[in-house]
Amino acid sequence: MATTNDDTSAVRTYCEFRADTVDDAQWDDSGELSRPPGRWLARRLSEVLSLSGAEIDAVRQHKWYGWQIDCRRGRYRFCCILQGGEPWLLITVPKRQLWCSIGAGSYREDLRSLCIDIHRALHEHIGSVNRSTVRWYTADEYDNRCIGATAPVDDSQSG
Repeated sequence: MATTNDDTSAVRTYCEFRADTVDDAQWDDSGELSRPPGRWLARRLSEVLSLSGAEIDAVRQHKWYGWQIDCRRGRYRFCCILQGGEPWLLITVPKRQLWCSIGAGSYREDLRSLCIDIHRALHEHIGSVNRSTVRWYTADEYDNRCIGATAPVDDSQSG
């Protein structure tokens, strides 16, 4: 697998898992999906993020297929998108801010640490539902359908 010099490259930001949840999808009269499944799960994940110290915006529908949680911790913003159902896929996307990329030497390392903290909190919550199904990936690992890891970072990198 190719590597990059990006400090966030070692953080797995794709989390795939199975969970027994309420089927809260809604369909209109013509049989079209009007609200995707996962609203309850997205709300629960937002509670977990809040407990980890993130400021949470309201959970909102992401396009026609998922749910979005916009978060902020300290100076940094990120977005978690939940989609699917069997399995679920949670993707965390850091929102890079122009002022952070100009002259902020610790921005990338701080963002990496933030993603690790958030994903650890999510892994602990999701793991309590169906721990054996939780798999973490980098974008490349997910795209190449690798086996996945049981944690967002390797133990050797979490120190």
